[in-house]
Amino acid sequence: MYFSKTNEMYVSYKYSISIINHTSIAKDHAFWGTDKKTGALKYVVFVYKKGVFLVDGSEGVTYENVKSSSTAEDLDVLSIYLMTLSSFYADKNIVDYMYWAVEYEDSSHIFIRFKDGVEGSPYPKN
Repeated sequence: MYFSKTNEMYVSYKYSISIINHTSIAKDHAFWGTDKKTGALKYVVFVYKKGVFLVDGSEGVTYENVKSSSTAEDLDVLSIYLMTLSSFYADKNIVDYMYWAVEYEDSSHIFIRFKDGVEGSPYPKN
């Protein structure tokens, strides 16, 4: 049932958005697009076993902003994913746990915090 709800047609219909893009990491999925009525940017985030969360586009940094700011002079960006940290629980604000993960052609990564665009690792150092 969970996976049947994480396809673009279902999300577009159920949440009334024209989908621009979709990323997934493991069993978590993030869709973003424009609201069919208002035209505003909207995110639909499926966090496995924790729920479905709607995030207003004005609450964070967009894919386009991340892509343009992540372009290195000598490295090409392979992929950009919107991820939610596993420490997130439904009683917290999901925006505080969302990061853009940028993967470069040399397999290096950077992480950009969704809510403010600050670069840095979301994982605590040991």
